[in-house]
Amino acid sequence: MKSEQPLLAVNNLTHLWAPGKGFEHVSFELFPGEVLGIVGESGAGKTSLLQAISTRLKPQQGSILYQGNELYGLSESERRHLLRSEWSLAHQHPRLVFIDEPIDGLDMSVQSRLIELVRELDLAVVIASDDLAVVRLLAHRLLVMKQGRVVESGLTDRVLDDPHHPYTQLWVSSVLS
Repeated sequence: MKSEQPLLAVNNLTHLWAPGKGFEHVSFELFPGEVLGIVGESGAGKTSLLQAISTRLKPQQGSILYQGNELYGLSESERRHLLRSEWSLAHQHPRLVFIDEPIDGLDMSVQSRLIELVRELDLAVVIASDDLAVVRLLAHRLLVMKQGRVVESGLTDRVLDDPHHPYTQLWVSSVLS
């Protein structure tokens, strides 16, 4: 699954509107063929983070490298071309600008087919969801967010089966029960 170079490298990304509103100091790498899940309660910063990754919200701090190139160093036309040619954005609601929980409302057969397509096409995907069953099936790794910060990250099964952070323990147990 992992190649030597990440497709996407997010480094110390921050955009806050107020304390705990937005996201801060988020870092991760996404490799070809990998699915990264972002989970957390409503207001945790998932949507804002996805907006920044999709170039819809300029971060106040940090960098996003796509195939080694600084995403916000590209011209507006280069970013638009990237979004049309190499990236795909899935919207849960037409008003949202990136993939915040796009699969949660889908029929189970559609969710299953989506999971198959991701695997068949060896796509690299970042997805935010509150549906832990789908996240467990789809995501290789998870980021758990609370009040704009990543409080835990790791392999999906490890995070869901043996959460280390008290918030993750509480959140996973409440969502799964």
